[in-house]
Amino acid sequence: MDQVTGADNNITSAAYYLSRTRDLTDLAKDIDNATLSQLNVSDINRNLSVRQKEINEWSNHNKLDTLYFLQILFISLTLIGIMAFLLSFNLISQSLFTFVSYVIGILALVILLLRWRFTKVNRDSRYWHKGRFPKQTKEVGAASCPSSS
Repeated sequence: MDQVTGADNNITSAAYYLSRTRDLTDLAKDIDNATLSQLNVSDINRNLSVRQKEINEWSNHNKLDTLYFLQILFISLTLIGIMAFLLSFNLISQSLFTFVSYVIGILALVILLLRWRFTKVNRDSRYWHKGRFPKQTKEVGAASCPSSS
């Protein structure tokens, strides 16, 4: 009878250990799943923050480019204003004022058009500082270099 009781206690203990092991395995799987979920969220947030940084950088450099042109415009209008002041005191002729004003206006317009064209044609739409270049069809390298022998 003692051996049957001992065997029964061993079976009960083994069942308890199996149950406890199953609980711990389930707990470990739950922790792994929670960790994987947090890693996925972390990857998504990292990608979002990297893209937001790119957007902010592009926006800031676009504003700097706009500020550059506005400075050109301000300098142009200041020069025209000085010329108008000199014209009002008859220190310069009307034809000189008109000529210089047109030259300054045309220069400002050319600068605006060159900046606009550069942004449209050459500037990368995702990275402000990178340029777009035409794709090369041939491999550039040893084939295009003359041999030194």
